[in-house]
Amino acid sequence: MTLKDKIFFIGYHKTATTTIHNLFSLNNVKSLHNYSYDSVKNNPLHQVFSDTGGVVPIKNCIKYHKLCHEYKNSTFVLNTRNLDGWLLSHCTHQYWLQARDKKSTENIHMYKTKDISSLIRSRVDEYKKIINFFQPTPERLLILNINRDNWLQFLSNHFDLKHFDLKLNVTQSSGNQYANNQNTPLEHIPHRDLLKIKKNIRSTLDDLGVKDASNPFLPKELIHAEEIPALLHLFKNNL
Repeated sequence: MTLKDKIFFIGYHKTATTTIHNLFSLNNVKSLHNYSYDSVKNNPLHQVFSDTGGVVPIKNCIKYHKLCHEYKNSTFVLNTRNLDGWLLSHCTHQYWLQARDKKSTENIHMYKTKDISSLIRSRVDEYKKIINFFQPTPERLLILNINRDNWLQFLSNHFDLKHFDLKLNVTQSSGNQYANNQNTPLEHIPHRDLLKIKKNIRSTLDDLGVKDASNPFLPKELIHAEEIPALLHLFKNNL
């Protein structure tokens, strides 16, 4: 890769961004974790950029439409994961951030169904915009499903990297934020709170009519049948 061959991972955070960052770093590729459009311009020697931060319109945060024009040889990767797993990871991540700052699990604001519904609709809207934007140049977008067992090998092969078996910052089903990290003295989310988070997620999915929340891309219940699926064959992916 040359400095012109930049790679932009444009998926949300909680989609293996730390693992992706470390994979490239271990291959001696200069990588920046947690970026914006401005930080790309301020770090011209970096080749790989991952983690678009919190849930904001991705296009507004990193301006991939401008990056696509300004870096003609760049590649974009939409890293994604199962909807239900992403929601749980995001909600527990926000819980832990508050617990870390408060040093307590008292008076933690937990996502309500309206908050979770907003997350889901935001993700669906962003994914649709990305697919439509790259439709004329599908060779510049890779769709990466991190729920596939071999996704790291798939990514390594695609970019001709040495493969490393990495699993970093993995949210555990017990509610622990990370499998190998200690950001707080708390060992786990109290069971009552974890159950409430899971219940709110399930209630929201039911309210929206989403039957298969293991879908890593776009739930069929939230898009028109003719909108996206016919376009997916254009893009290299491991869905």
